[in-house]
Amino acid sequence: MASDVSAFATQIIALGGVLAGAAATLAGQWINARSARTKDAEQRIRDARNELKAVIMRFLDTTQRVEQSLDTARDDIEGGPQPSDDELHAMWLAVKEVIISCSPELGRAANTYSDALQAQARKRVTDRSPKRIARGVFLDAARMELGLEKYLTE
Repeated sequence: MASDVSAFATQIIALGGVLAGAAATLAGQWINARSARTKDAEQRIRDARNELKAVIMRFLDTTQRVEQSLDTARDDIEGGPQPSDDELHAMWLAVKEVIISCSPELGRAANTYSDALQAQARKRVTDRSPKRIARGVFLDAARMELGLEKYLTE
């Protein structure tokens, strides 16, 4: 009888070890899967932010080209030309990309800034302050979009 109890106890202990091993394996798999999901979510957030930043930088690149042409024309450097239709087209295409890819607030700010540049390019206005104000509003909206609120202008 003692040998039967001993054999039974050995089997129970072995079964307990198997169950503990299985539980540890499942817990390890769950932890790994959770970690992978967290890393994947963090990567998606980084990718989305990088895409937003790329859209914003493309827009700023095109507006800078228009502003450079406006500055050249204003300074009358060798009869500097106004921004070309291609430059203005590229600027408006970049505005549409901002509207599609970013928040409505940033899209409106990009549109307002481009309107100010267009008005100056077509000589509908000579005052440059609306352009500067619109650029500041756009940059603040871009900072908000990228989570850089601490760098907002006063």
